Amino acid sequence: MKIRHILYTLAFCGAFILSGMASAQSFNQSQIKEIQGIIHGYLIHNPTVLVEASRALQQQQQTAAQKGAVQAITKYADKVFNSDGKPVAGNPKGNITLVEFFDYQCPHCQTMGPIIVNLIKANPNLKVIYADWPIFGGNSQFAAQAAVAAMQQGKYAPFHAALTKKGYPLTKKDVVAIAKTIGINTEKLQKDMKDPSVAKVLKNNFGIAKDLKIMGTPAFVIGNTKTQQYKFFDGQTDQDTLQKIIDSVK
Repeated sequence: MKIRHILYTLAFCGAFILSGMASAQSFNQSQIKEIQGIIHGYLIHNPTVLVEASRALQQQQQTAAQKGAVQAITKYADKVFNSDGKPVAGNPKGNITLVEFFDYQCPHCQTMGPIIVNLIKANPNLKVIYADWPIFGGNSQFAAQAAVAAMQQGKYAPFHAALTKKGYPLTKKDVVAIAKTIGINTEKLQKDMKDPSVAKVLKNNFGIAKDLKIMGTPAFVIGNTKTQQYKFFDGQTDQDTLQKIIDSVK
């Protein structure tokens, strides 16, 4: 039966999609009901079809997001890879740059902390720009301000590592206490946090995240500023995955 053949071919799309298609093709109510019944039975006996369809959709969405992000990175490259006033680790003159957008209360960012450190050790030509992007409320904002201000005491790296390790929940008292444990003058720190330059860095990070349409943390922009090859990856991942992306732009 021709209708049955079409149904089995399109089953993975789901009953609600196909019923809409059936209406558009002027099937009568009896045929639509038969269509829905066949698809329901097919999916019940072949549930992996839904998994495969979901994976295919996810891959399509990731590909589209990657393409859009790379186009945006190319457009805003001067802003994305400009490290003026921002914390930098690794090789400050490296032409391979990794920009990480993160929030200190993001649990996935907490996992990525040591991975980024390992990537720096494994790639002598890698420059890392830490783009503090406090999207989880006031305590995250306070932590980001403190971290950026700690640059004035030359303590960003150990402070960043300690804040990342602590992760959620991170209170203002936690931030100050952690600062003391690594030898930061907390009176000076809280004064420096009010410096307009700190607010400028964070405002700039929010602006870039908006330009790139970044939806959450962590998010990574990897680029070769000489060859203008750019990649984007969002979400938690492993060291091997990021290493492959770094290698792809060398």
